[in-house]
Amino acid sequence: PKYIARKALFDSAATTVVSAANDTINLLPSNTGFNTGDAVYYSINGGTAIGGLTDATTYFVRVTGAGLITLYDTYANAVATSGTTGLVGISAVGVGTQSLQLTGAANASGPNNSALVFVDAAEARATETRAKGIKNAGFDFKDGESAIVPIMLYDAKLSQVMADKLLEEGIYVIGFFYPVVPKDQARIRVQLSAAHEKHHLDKAIAAFTKVGKELGVIA
Repeated sequence: PKYIARKALFDSAATTVVSAANDTINLLPSNTGFNTGDAVYYSINGGTAIGGLTDATTYFVRVTGAGLITLYDTYANAVATSGTTGLVGISAVGVGTQSLQLTGAANASGPNNSALVFVDAAEARATETRAKGIKNAGFDFKDGESAIVPIMLYDAKLSQVMADKLLEEGIYVIGFFYPVVPKDQARIRVQLSAAHEKHHLDKAIAAFTKVGKELGVIA
């Protein structure tokens, strides 16, 4: 596949991975790149749940060290300065290979997660080309290496008008605004697929630049 789900598989029975003493899970071998605030879906995959965790439940990540995470009940608690409120305590190791997978859901009080990561070098270069083109044009966007890049407009009506004008240019995108994203964080979400080639990106960047200037989004 060109993209894979950002999913950590780990040995829930290993005390070097699951620590009841520190309430941490060591995901360093999975190399998932989880960030503090990420929403992750816990699955026991037919095994026995880690003590304190519930199968098929969404938790929120706090990164505490290289590859080490703790889990919280809400996004707000995961990113708060206090380290104990909402902390999901671990009382025992589990049984079997289990997983935490980024959900891609929008947090009510935080940024959108991207549930996909690149696994193809050619597409990684393509997204870099797209990001450079959008940045050089003067747009404000949330940087990253996922297939989805939000171009920030901060105005709900503007996101809809710009999406409509881009469609007239042959570029289909969707404007997102509250309550899908936090208030005053309206955006247009651009997604790169495996079928896109450089000339497609060039066309999209040209259309964004044209429409962006017409609407006063960029100079």
